[in-house]
Amino acid sequence: PLLTGPLTGQYFDDLTTRTASGTVGGGTCGVPLGDNITVTLSAVDGCIEEVIDVDSLGAWVSGDLPPIIYNVSVYHPSEEIDEAFAADTMSLEDSDRTRNYTYYSDLNVEFVDGSTRIAEGFDDDGLGDCDIDDIAGIDSADAVLKQRFQYSVDFRVYQEYYGDTCDVDTFDIFFTNHISGGSEGVVDSASIALGDDEELPPYYFNALYINRLSSDGGTNDYQVGISVVVSDNTDDQATDAYWAFVIGDEAIPNEGFTVTSSAEPWYVLRVPPGDESYTEFSTEQKICRSNVVTATTSDGFETENTLHLGFESESCVGIGFAFCQSNTIDADLGIGFSTSTTVTDIDETEECLTVSNTYTASGDGLISGDDATVFIGGGKTMSLGISYYLPLDDLCAITVDTVLSVGSSEVSSVYMFEKYYIENFLIPSLYAEAQEGIEGSQEGYDYFTALMDEASAAVADAVDETVYSFGGDSSLTSIAFSSGASYDYSFETGQSFTNTHSVTMESEDEVSVGGGFMYGGFGFSTANSWNTSTESEEETSVSEETGETIGFHVGDDDIGDAFAFTMKRDPVWGMPVFDLTGGQSSCPWEDGTFIRQGCAIAVSGADEAFDIPPDEAASFILQLQNISETGEDQTYELSVLGETNLDGAEVTSSGVNLNENELIYMIEGGTYLEIEVSIERGPTEYEYSGITLQLAPQCEDEIADAIGSGADPQNAGYAELSVSFIEPCSISEITFPYDDWLVDGSHG
Repeated sequence: PLLTGPLTGQYFDDLTTRTASGTVGGGTCGVPLGDNITVTLSAVDGCIEEVIDVDSLGAWVSGDLPPIIYNVSVYHPSEEIDEAFAADTMSLEDSDRTRNYTYYSDLNVEFVDGSTRIAEGFDDDGLGDCDIDDIAGIDSADAVLKQRFQYSVDFRVYQEYYGDTCDVDTFDIFFTNHISGGSEGVVDSASIALGDDEELPPYYFNALYINRLSSDGGTNDYQVGISVVVSDNTDDQATDAYWAFVIGDEAIPNEGFTVTSSAEPWYVLRVPPGDESYTEFSTEQKICRSNVVTATTSDGFETENTLHLGFESESCVGIGFAFCQSNTIDADLGIGFSTSTTVTDIDETEECLTVSNTYTASGDGLISGDDATVFIGGGKTMSLGISYYLPLDDLCAITVDTVLSVGSSEVSSVYMFEKYYIENFLIPSLYAEAQEGIEGSQEGYDYFTALMDEASAAVADAVDETVYSFGGDSSLTSIAFSSGASYDYSFETGQSFTNTHSVTMESEDEVSVGGGFMYGGFGFSTANSWNTSTESEEETSVSEETGETIGFHVGDDDIGDAFAFTMKRDPVWGMPVFDLTGGQSSCPWEDGTFIRQGCAIAVSGADEAFDIPPDEAASFILQLQNISETGEDQTYELSVLGETNLDGAEVTSSGVNLNENELIYMIEGGTYLEIEVSIERGPTEYEYSGITLQLAPQCEDEIADAIGSGADPQNAGYAELSVSFIEPCSISEITFPYDDWLVDGSHG
């Protein structure tokens, strides 16, 4: 029937119901928190209340409830946990609702038992003969380590809930490492935030320091430790300690002298032409150096030595990877490079430079071609002296011995520099420091100057070799490409390459006896020494593993750029040389190609103005020239170099203040624009000399700014202008006359 008017006495029942559900758990894992946990829902108006038992998995679900607002509270038999759950309200008016309650217990951190292992890139430390349980006196030790080797150890950060644990994924961590840093320790910290399915990385460190001290049954005799502190966003903290017995040596203070070596270039990575080009090395590409230290007296007789390799190393620590404070070679060098040092004999080591991930060398679009060449190398400062040695004997017993050691205050001073940086910043800086007499700067200047000469000679002497095989075609040695197209090539060396560098280390000492060079009762040389000069020579053979793959990518993003080059191999390092044979380029321009963007400034008339009234401007006429070698129309920007106008003369053109803004000009190829530039005096000075205007390709100026450190844009033009303004005489003023100021004949 139709309702045509109000009806009374009619009743309708609302049968709508809702449910509420959720969990009560511990930590981000939602660990069940035991038995006898309840969730109570009480209607705000008091009409209904339901008490729900939380099941053994921590879940709770209400029955069918009216769609109204409820007070919700959680009860837990533990007072501490119960207080962590605050009461709240929940509205079921519009839909079913879910609410999860989480309790966070105290933080815990611990180093994982039995997780210590040799870091990737290091050979076995040879300590498998003695089980840690068989070594008397170090019952509390977590591991036995060998000095100069790098290790990793796992650690956990977690919370405990009723016999179960939940790993924490967000926290701050702080290590104090005495194994790598001695009594002062090396401090390493990080803020960790793990994503889904992301595992906590291990802690990496190298074993550098020993502990010779024993307290006859003390807790940590002969051991060195690492402590860790973690905290979360509630400022809850937890700590743990890791203890290790380190086999190694400790130099006796004031017992020794040093020998120094020249630096040595290990690796040269050249980059093909094109601002998007790069060279890459595939995973596990390795270059190894076998080092044998021999000593010769000044008369040339080679001696036989048994020298303990008592290297001192800089600390290398880190979470997930090792960061070295001074890039020593006994560690991960970063950006994909790692080094390993293996003691292959008592007086021999093998050092390998490894690319553990694909590494690319490029100029990042700022520099390219030969300027982007990367040089990797380093040197040593070795010490000869007497050391305490803490080893295990054949019966796995701890002993303390005294040995003659040849080592290093720094295992290596590593550098990784681009050629552009070496030539434009490093060498000039070292030269300036050498002129001031700063120690070591002259040697550095000589070394890097010689390195640039050696690198240039290596490129000049490079030859074609069929060792490079591109796509299986061993006859392909020349490549040409233009912008907008990119190509990837790879080649296999297919053969070994060996070259020897000799690094000399010299020392002067006052002690010489008939049996040779003596120090502290130890014989350094078995040959007769005719004078007090002793020279050590470290001969390094560099070998490239057969069949390793090296690849490169060529590309350029500037339309109109083009390049042609021939692949060669240098005779010094055996590395690829990209011999540029032609092309045209811009942004950045590459030496050896035609200049697409080039400009110059010519001053029409005099570039100096004299006797300009102080309230007037000096005027100059400039020709802005486009000297592009390809005859292209190009855009250039005109500006004032601020460092040439420190007194604040106002330089304008077309109403634009060139001190603050640039003027942009499109100039046809092979032509020039004529403009007027005015210079007005600044706030105080009247003489302005050498105010320099710069006309530069826009992108080259942007590249120079990105490089920084005062880099100049390529192919720019400059003009220097000078102005002398008339300086007026000082102004005299007469103030109000005083009494009796008139002087006449009555004054004699």
